[in-house]
Amino acid sequence: MPKPVTRFSFTRAAIVAIKPPTDQERVYVYDKRTPALALCVTTRGSRTFYVYRRIHGRPVRVRLGRFPEMTIDLARKQAAK
Repeated sequence: MPKPVTRFSFTRAAIVAIKPPTDQERVYVYDKRTPALALCVTTRGSRTFYVYRRIHGRPVRVRLGRFPEMTIDLARKQAAK
């Protein structure tokens, strides 16, 4: 059974507070302000921004950069392009 989609407004504190998953390899959470912006959290605690798009009808995740090296504002600007 798939897990429910987690969507909230990304803030530095909220992203840091996300606990790494223990029952699967990675978890994706989505930004409310920029709907195409996703954050992937791995079991080792790595956090990476992705933009989720459909290209030719197929879903594609494009890697933008790792948090905190890439800021939330920069990730939102890149996702909006």
